[in-house]
Amino acid sequence: MSKSSSSDLFHFIKSLDKKEKKYFRRFASSRPGGTEAKYVKLFDAIKKQDEYSEEKIIGSLKISGKPRLANMKKHLHNLVLHAMRDLHAGGKMESRLNELSETIPLLFEKGLYSQCIKTLRSARKLAYEKEDFSELLHLIEWEKRMAEARVYGGFSRNINDIENEEKMLSEKLQIMRNYQNIRYYIHRHYSGNGFARTKKEQQIYLDLLKKDALRNRKEKLPYNAQCDYYFARGVCYFATSDWEKCYSNQKSLIAFMEAYPGRLQYEKRKYLTTLTNFFAILRLMGKYDECIPVLSKIRSIHFDDRANTLELDMYASTGDFKKGLPLAKKTEHKMQHSSGTPYENTVDIFNITYTYFGLADYNSSLKWINKIINNEANAKTDIYCFAKILNLIIHFELGNTELLEYIVKSTYGYLYRRKRLYKFETCVLDFIRNKISRTASRGELLNSFKSLRTDLTRLSHDPFEKQALEYFDFISWLDSKIENRPFADIVREKAGRV
Repeated sequence: MSKSSSSDLFHFIKSLDKKEKKYFRRFASSRPGGTEAKYVKLFDAIKKQDEYSEEKIIGSLKISGKPRLANMKKHLHNLVLHAMRDLHAGGKMESRLNELSETIPLLFEKGLYSQCIKTLRSARKLAYEKEDFSELLHLIEWEKRMAEARVYGGFSRNINDIENEEKMLSEKLQIMRNYQNIRYYIHRHYSGNGFARTKKEQQIYLDLLKKDALRNRKEKLPYNAQCDYYFARGVCYFATSDWEKCYSNQKSLIAFMEAYPGRLQYEKRKYLTTLTNFFAILRLMGKYDECIPVLSKIRSIHFDDRANTLELDMYASTGDFKKGLPLAKKTEHKMQHSSGTPYENTVDIFNITYTYFGLADYNSSLKWINKIINNEANAKTDIYCFAKILNLIIHFELGNTELLEYIVKSTYGYLYRRKRLYKFETCVLDFIRNKISRTASRGELLNSFKSLRTDLTRLSHDPFEKQALEYFDFISWLDSKIENRPFADIVREKAGRV
């Protein structure tokens, strides 16, 4: 068993909040015959651990060996899942709809037709609220079966009405699927490539915005299709650095979602993603005062870890690295005890790296940047490539000039093979390879910094090259070297935080 799979239960238990842990104990303890008592003990033993250790669990609970522990963990995992489904089912529209849908055939087979009709009516009402067109088509099939069995009574409808409803539902279902596919394609493309760094890449997004589905629409779309419409347009604007349109689009999406408070209760992840994307725009536009209410909204739906990640990102952008340090420590602790998505983990690691860099703790910064570089499979392409550039800067700050010559060759080759060697990357790599290792005096190095600053300032006006500066403020770093001042002070001044 792999290390990741063996610790899945550990991460699952650590992800539970206080209410969920309390509910599990009550749920497991109430099982007949007290058969689950030993699993409650295993749950508690795992919950108490800061780092997962099977040896300590085996020793403390006197378990016969790892095979026995593996079987107990499998049962406990299923038991916790059962408890969480039981806890959250009542409040989720989808769970309630599934329950009603599964009840209809049971009642029908038992001949309890009046109850079956009532359940069908309830399911139809809920499915329309949820705009679950696929489920509504499924329910119409049951309506037909009951009509054929002559048990429908006065609820039976005219066949033309049924056919018209089926046609309407099929059309709406197709609309939703079309928008789902567009959203998926755009998200997939951006996740793999990041910001548009060439005219060819930019044109891909511009062509997508010209599609009929993504033009300014006046007709009303189903809720999920409308969300996908805004989401897809937002990614296109973001990838092409059209901040103003992206800002307006995200505000419209948030207003649209908040107009349906009932849906927010069971679609918190979608709302979280929307708020996260909006926060990214606000940070890039320097609208830091607007960032605070967004963080409050995220915390109000109980996603404190995401709020901490974004707040840490904001402090890095404003040069408030000392304020960010407690959040960086908290994020480090979180990563030891829970597992996020590969993308979330990469963002967390990059923010921690940046925070330590801003505090001039280059050894810690190097430690964390290596976690990205040594795990390419889990990192987004653009972040991974830029991490390799930042790695060079960290080694320079550590005085590892001899090692730099090897790393810069390796980085150059990697970016060339991945076709990520743009003007910005070439400029920085050439500087490190040709200037740093061959510069003898402080005066010569200072002139080299000034020369690189001139080159990067020119590139910062290039719509495709300026994207690299969104990951790390290279110009502020160069200013800190030229003026012999702390990097954090320069960043704070530029952000107007002094």
